[in-house]
Amino acid sequence: KLIDVPSAPQIERFVGIRDAIHSPRQGWRQVIVEATPDYSQERLDPGVPTADHFVPILVEPRCSYRRSLRSNPFFDGVDLEGVEFLRGCTFCCFAASDYAPPSPEDAVERALLQMRRYEQTISESSRRDRFLLHITPAFPRLKDFLDGLVALKLPPARIFFTCRVDELLTAAEALRAWLPALSEQGHSLHFWQIGLENFSPDENARFNKGVEPSQIEAAVALVNELEDAWPGTFVFHDHGGFAMILFTPWTRLSDLRLNAREIQRLGLREQYAMLTTSLQLRAGTPLEALAARDGLTIDTDDPDVDP
Repeated sequence: KLIDVPSAPQIERFVGIRDAIHSPRQGWRQVIVEATPDYSQERLDPGVPTADHFVPILVEPRCSYRRSLRSNPFFDGVDLEGVEFLRGCTFCCFAASDYAPPSPEDAVERALLQMRRYEQTISESSRRDRFLLHITPAFPRLKDFLDGLVALKLPPARIFFTCRVDELLTAAEALRAWLPALSEQGHSLHFWQIGLENFSPDENARFNKGVEPSQIEAAVALVNELEDAWPGTFVFHDHGGFAMILFTPWTRLSDLRLNAREIQRLGLREQYAMLTTSLQLRAGTPLEALAARDGLTIDTDDPDVDP
């Protein structure tokens, strides 16, 4: 049966947040900070099984990495006029946000509030057990988050995180300390979309990645250690393992040799997928401006160009 689905503005007006969301001083992120989450819902057709969607747990910004391009020599002399994303990784769009990250303590509190309110307000028939946590501002205090999560005594849940290599390493001791208790409660931690990007120092510097080869090696060792020690409780490679950007407009044969050597040396399980990856050159990013400066882009509107 078809029903009329309300538009986003109608929903915003109905719940009384439209003015706040579109305020230039606050925006929708402020609503997330101040709102008390309520996950209650009414199933329109009780005969349809509950979809296995993620329950999102969101603490903005989704990525806290904000290294400036000012000291990056690869961008000396590049015209960045009109480029929106001047901090963070040069291929990424998350860094466009000027939203100041909360303190790690506040981030932990907000994430636990959302998980607690889900348990308090969701009906048994609508309950899902997959949580997707965008809580990178909380990673410096992940021990406190996991402590609070265990204290909530939730039903067994699959909890998904995405983070950077350096953030994963800051969480190493917390993960080692709390995986036993999480396992006892039937929870599992799933990490995915952790980008190594590249083993070439030049390529990663061009990405403004802020990750050293020694950190990449330590992260590989850590996920292998935790998966071996806690199979089914710490899960990583089932979701594709580490992400990589092997081919870029600037890739040299020496870069390819270095990457192939390091992939083999570290025994990366996702090596075959890594060998086919290439850069997605997004509009409005510093890398697009750099590629244009270096004559590595084409105009797809040109009738003589076959896109």
